[in-house]
Amino acid sequence: MRRQRHSSGALQAKSPNRGFSLVEMMVALVIGMIGVLVILQVARTAEAQRRVTTGSGDSQNNGALAIHSMQRDIRPGGYGFSSLNAVGCELNIPAHDSLPALVLDVLAPVTINPPENIVPAGDWGTDTLLIVHGDSEAPPEGDTIVSMEDLGGKQRVGVTSAISFRNGDWVFVAPPLPEAGCTLTLGQAEVRVPTIDLSDLGATVGHGLFDLGSTPKIVAYAVRGGNLTTCDYMQADCSNVSRWSIVANGVVGLRAQYGHDTGSPGDIDAWDQDSPRWDAVLAGADKQERFACAWARISAVRLALVVRSGERQRENVTLDVPRWTGSGSDNAPDAPLVDSSRADPDWQHYRYQVYETVMPLRNIPWMENCTS
Repeated sequence: MRRQRHSSGALQAKSPNRGFSLVEMMVALVIGMIGVLVILQVARTAEAQRRVTTGSGDSQNNGALAIHSMQRDIRPGGYGFSSLNAVGCELNIPAHDSLPALVLDVLAPVTINPPENIVPAGDWGTDTLLIVHGDSEAPPEGDTIVSMEDLGGKQRVGVTSAISFRNGDWVFVAPPLPEAGCTLTLGQAEVRVPTIDLSDLGATVGHGLFDLGSTPKIVAYAVRGGNLTTCDYMQADCSNVSRWSIVANGVVGLRAQYGHDTGSPGDIDAWDQDSPRWDAVLAGADKQERFACAWARISAVRLALVVRSGERQRENVTLDVPRWTGSGSDNAPDAPLVDSSRADPDWQHYRYQVYETVMPLRNIPWMENCTS
C-alpha cells in the first residue's frame, strides 16, 4: 500500500477511489427505461395521429377526385343526340379496332344499373352507371336527310349542313318521330361535301343523321374491390373487368337516382332509379309521345359516393352506416351503406365520408306541354 507523509511528518494510508454502487446503477437503469418507454409511447401516439390525419386527407382527396371524374362525364351526357327521336332506342355498335360488337338496350345520357351483360355488376350494394355523349360540331338534335342514293352496300345521303360533319365521325340515323322498339346502328361517315357516304344504317329521306364525333364516349362507372373504376367501351372491351381502370381508391359505395318532374314544369318532385322503357309504357295511340315525355321529364341525376379511410382504428369510430339524402328511413334499398354481414366485419373501425352532388341533364330538351 502506498503511503504518503502527512503534514505532521507521520505516514498515512491513501483511500482507494470510490465508484457507483450496484443499487445506484439499478436505480439509474430503471429511470432510463422509464424515459425510453415514455418516448416510445409519445412517438407511437404521434405516429398514429399522423396516420389518422394523413388517412383522412387521402380519403378527402380520393372522394373529391372520384366525384369530379363522374361530374366531368355526366355533364355532357346526351350531347350529340339531343332529340327524343333517338333517346330510348336500342343502339347497335359494330365491332371495330379489335373490340367486340356491343348492343346498348337504351340510348340515354345516363343509365343507372344497366343490364349486367352490358356493365358487369360492382361490389354488393353499389350501383353502376353508363354515360353516353359525343364531341361533334354537327347539330346535336340531328341533321335532316334531304336526299339519298343507294351505292350498293353503302348509302350516300345529303343533309342540310354536311360541312359540320368530319370524315370518320361516328353517326347513326334515327326516325323523325319516336318509335316503339326503335333500333339504331352506329357507323363511321365518309364526308364528301355536300354529301356523306355511310354503311347501310337504314337512312331514309326525312330521317335525322346524328353525329357523335370522332371520339364519342360510352363510359361506365362501378365500385369494385373497394375502388371506383371506369371503362370506355369505345376504347376497351369492358366486358372484361380486368380492362377497367381505377379512378380513386377507398370508394366503398356508389348510389344514383334520377330526378323526375311529374308535376309543374321545372320542379323535381320524385327521386328513384326508374328509367323510361318502351315496355313500361301503356299501349295507346300516344305511346311514343308519352315515352318521349317520360325522358324529357328526367331533369337531373343525384349521386352519392362513400369513401373509407385506410387506417383501422382500435375502437369503433363509426356507430351507424353511412347515409345520404336518398337514404330511406328503413335504411334500404337506396342507401349507400356498408353491410356488416357482407363487407369487412371490422367496418365500424374505419371512418367514412359521403360525397353528394346533383347534376342537371342539360342536353335533353324539355317538353313543357306534354303529359307523361
